[in-house]
Amino acid sequence: MLHLRRMYDPYRVTFTFTPLQGKENSTCIAEWKAEYEVLNPATPPPEKARDAALGFLKWFHKFEPISY
Repeated sequence: MLHLRRMYDPYRVTFTFTPLQGKENSTCIAEWKAEYEVLNPATPPPEKARDAALGFLKWFHKFEPISY
């Protein structure tokens, strides 16, 4: 994350999980949103950070919920 702070200010990532209507106990829609401002016009978009966030969301797809 320190690396991103040297290139973007601010850099915010928001994850949202919304239950799917009618399947609230088993399915949700996952959304990822990144907000950032580059510190230098030559700085490229944060592709590696995007890939890491997508990997995080894919992990949730494999997650098995625990019944209580």
